Amino acid sequence: NASPSTPSSIPAIDCNITSGKRETALFQHTMSISGMQAFDDPQHPVFLASSWIVSQDPMQSCPDDPNLTQRYVLVLLYYFTSGDNW
Repeated sequence: NASPSTPSSIPAIDCNITSGKRETALFQHTMSISGMQAFDDPQHPVFLASSWIVSQDPMQSCPDDPNLTQRYVLVLLYYFTSGDNW
């Protein structure tokens, strides 16, 4: 069995907003938690986690999802601990 290269996923949910508004709102949310400094480095765990939440997460979390912060922090933990390589 091959190990997944990204955090585990769950089914997608429709947010009833445009994808552009969703992406903007999600990045604003993650920046409010992590700050803007790390977003300058595309290899930084904060950038990777935010990008994953916005564009790769099969759940497609909505900006008003009450579990968004928890999900983001868990993805941060995944990337800060080197993902599948820890």
